[in-house]
Amino acid sequence: MLEITNDQPNSMHAEWVLTNVCNYKCSYCDPRLNEGTHRWPNLKDSLRFWNYVHSNVNENNKMLTLTGGEPTLWPNLIPFLQGIDSMYETAIVSNGSRSLKYWDTLINSVDLTQITISVHFEYADFEHLCKVIDIVGHSSCLTVLIMYDIKNIQLCKEFAEKVVDLNLPCRLMIKPITDRTYTKDNKALDYTIEQKKFIQEFNYNNQNKKSNNKTAVDVYIDGVKYNISKLLELVAENKHSFKGWICNTGYNRLVVWYDGNVYGAQCSTAKKKPLGNIKNTHHDIDVNPIICNTNFCACIPDIRIPKRIRQ
Repeated sequence: MLEITNDQPNSMHAEWVLTNVCNYKCSYCDPRLNEGTHRWPNLKDSLRFWNYVHSNVNENNKMLTLTGGEPTLWPNLIPFLQGIDSMYETAIVSNGSRSLKYWDTLINSVDLTQITISVHFEYADFEHLCKVIDIVGHSSCLTVLIMYDIKNIQLCKEFAEKVVDLNLPCRLMIKPITDRTYTKDNKALDYTIEQKKFIQEFNYNNQNKKSNNKTAVDVYIDGVKYNISKLLELVAENKHSFKGWICNTGYNRLVVWYDGNVYGAQCSTAKKKPLGNIKNTHHDIDVNPIICNTNFCACIPDIRIPKRIRQ
């Protein structure tokens, strides 16, 4: 590989890790994301910052994804989504554990472009998640990611089969796990050939509501177009290393951590260069590209940032 870009190269995919409060403590999760040391952000500061990003950093189409921790635990989630600039598309990544009443209230209060539910079988309730998918999938572009936990392989397969049998309204994908607890380079777990084949070949897409594709969806690798499943394949094969490449963080990607610090990406290279803090009343975000010094690119949005090998 020499270059990666996407189908909306001027757009931004921003991510806000708005808390490290979570009702799960998955064994393969980065402990910093569930230890509960940072509670909830200030609503006024949050709206001021994200409206600054729209006006002063990238005025093109933007997707803001709220993660955690568990973002649906934030009491001000709905007021924030109602108050942010209308130019933002918004998304959340959730474990899906909130009550059916909560999910019904959420989707009827705000227009979420995308919802992603990550299925963690150390904690997840099989039947509850099927009901959540049936509620949410009719109102939002829903993706369900089955975290392919080696300790729960059979449950992963049974759940995938159940979603297909019920014809539930979502796109279902098998996500390889990069263990961030015991390794520092985000290398994928050691899957067998059969397990890698299941990740690569499983295909179920019954999304009831499609994305309008204002922000990046598909990727181009050396000029050839692929959908997002190609990036999951790269991770499973440990081909997600771009060390030494030039990466367009900042302009195409922005990450706010649960302590309010702002970075150009989620990776360790970007984390060494904070761009500010969401709590500040004045912001000046640097959008210059960086040279990657990270062994493995940890997450799909980071991999999808336009990047190229140094000549």
